[in-house]
Amino acid sequence: MARLSQRFIAWFLSRGESLEKEMYGDKKRALFKIRQKSRVLEIGPGTGINLQYYPKNIEWIGIEPNPEMNKHIKTKLKKLDFKARLIKGNAEKIPVKNNSIDYVISTLVLCSVKNPPKTVKEIKRVLKPEGKFLFMEHVADSERPYGKTIGHQTNDDNFN
Repeated sequence: MARLSQRFIAWFLSRGESLEKEMYGDKKRALFKIRQKSRVLEIGPGTGINLQYYPKNIEWIGIEPNPEMNKHIKTKLKKLDFKARLIKGNAEKIPVKNNSIDYVISTLVLCSVKNPPKTVKEIKRVLKPEGKFLFMEHVADSERPYGKTIGHQTNDDNFN
């Protein structure tokens, strides 16, 4: 059974979708250059707000720890034309085979993971050698302690 805080967060995020789309929609459209027939893993899809930016004919896997988000995601998935699977879990232990994902997507979610280094290690583990990690985050780092981070990373030796 979901906690009251999980219910509130799901409700709150669903009410703010139009503002989030206005703030980040153009940036997401530019960032999410995903090939057809790709296998996509989204970490913490929340209410499913990113689903509208994906092309048709992909295989989408969402890993979401808050069960209250599922009804919002499932409603959006009914309107889309791609294969989808929603998994209850967290980014620190992704239940997906090694080297099996073309794209890992993370938007405004890494601030809520318990162990960011372990999450990044898991992302690298599940990505195919030519896979890409597409992210838009607002967590602080030593180079940009107050700025948003938007970008992508290829699964290569520089991805630590």
